[in-house]
Amino acid sequence: MIDSIDVQILDILQKDGRIQRNRIAEKVGLTIPAVSERMRKLEKKGIIAGYHAKVNNAAIGKDVTAFVFVMTSPSKKHDDFIKKTREENDVIECHSITGEGSHLLKIQTENTST
Repeated sequence: MIDSIDVQILDILQKDGRIQRNRIAEKVGLTIPAVSERMRKLEKKGIIAGYHAKVNNAAIGKDVTAFVFVMTSPSKKHDDFIKKTREENDVIECHSITGEGSHLLKIQTENTST
């Protein structure tokens, strides 16, 4: 279970994953070792799953984001479809969905023809 201080720590980290622990300690009113221990426990529980860079896609020429609904054949083609989406650099996310379509892809690309 997490408490309100853990929630504060998570909020701070989500806004700035590179913030120094002494700054977190100041913001939540704990010592640096106490913050470090809480973060270690949150990591061990899988609540903090990692620390990632937020990329400015426009700066690398990938300033078009598209969401694409895909209809696939019955489930025997499912594994092939997932494998192919993983091979595509422009596919950022692939979600299985219910209703219209079988998958929703999030694509980040240079232009509408790529």
